[in-house]
Amino acid sequence: GGKAPAEKKVVGAGIQGMATAINIQTQYLDSQVTVIGAEFSPRIRGLKGATNCGAAFIMPEFLAGTPQELQNDGWNFTTVVVNPGIYTQYLYDRFRLRGGKIVQRKLASMDEIANDFDMFACCPGLGAFDLLKDESMMPMRGQLITVEAPWIKHFYGYEKDEETLCYVIPRTNDVVLGGTFQVGEWEPVIDPEVTKRIMDDCSEIVPSLK
Repeated sequence: GGKAPAEKKVVGAGIQGMATAINIQTQYLDSQVTVIGAEFSPRIRGLKGATNCGAAFIMPEFLAGTPQELQNDGWNFTTVVVNPGIYTQYLYDRFRLRGGKIVQRKLASMDEIANDFDMFACCPGLGAFDLLKDESMMPMRGQLITVEAPWIKHFYGYEKDEETLCYVIPRTNDVVLGGTFQVGEWEPVIDPEVTKRIMDDCSEIVPSLK
């Protein structure tokens, strides 16, 4: 028989892990690429956007908001919104189409697969806190709501304080309302009081959500 193809492994099945795996497939055409991930349907979906005046150079429309449009100082601009769920599924499909293997497995240590590959990439995201004992990794908890509101075509948002955001983001099939940005918060359970606060805040800037 012929020589078995070289084995490449990627630890982490999020966007970075899957994109890395596809890149390896492109660079090493004769290799078998396997992705190992603890979870494939994210329990927690967070979104944090940041914009400053430097963004004016990469956005075709970036203008000061008028007083009629904004309660305080602000900007309006045209940009792109990526739905992480749709994009991740696209990456899964593209990876499998090229012959990639996906394994659901939670690793306690990289030693468990130390002898199973000739090359690997480690992209565990927040999982590096436990897997690699990387204490510099820190969760940033974002709680949000998705609603059906196809009449909403524009993004709205502002920062109330360091941990409290208010944003309305239309996507292809829904509208995202948020949110929170809680640094160091590991708890994934939905807080009903935060849900109510998000709905109240978003309805204040977009009354049609009431």
